[in-house]
Amino acid sequence: MSKQRIDKLIPEAYQAIEKCNLSNKGKVNKMLCSQISAFGVAVTMGSLLSAVAFFSKKGGAQSDRQLLMKAIHWLISPQENRESVTETSLLDMLVKAHNPNIYRESIIDAAIAIKLAMNLFDLTKNKKDSETEGA
Repeated sequence: MSKQRIDKLIPEAYQAIEKCNLSNKGKVNKMLCSQISAFGVAVTMGSLLSAVAFFSKKGGAQSDRQLLMKAIHWLISPQENRESVTETSLLDMLVKAHNPNIYRESIIDAAIAIKLAMNLFDLTKNKKDSETEGA
């Protein structure tokens, strides 16, 4: 973890939240904040590849946690490649990598920056709240 790199990433993380549809009308689902924290724990307690694989699919989660993986990949990608980022492209990149752990620090820094940038948005309890509050 690099505090300086995270500080530099926060403005771009704010953009990633908007571009990757993590926000709706300036609001972020509070569950996504919990999910990004859980992602960090999953990487620490397990492995990077298993954590990304788990979070790349919605599964039974109430929030769209796969969008977090899209935002992380968007953030660590060069600007010219950001438009091609999808919910599973981070997983695809790690699976193809000879050593996926070379991306570990940049992915963790990106996740922290996204978590911090979420504080710049109003938080809602669930997806329906963010849709009805703006109406």
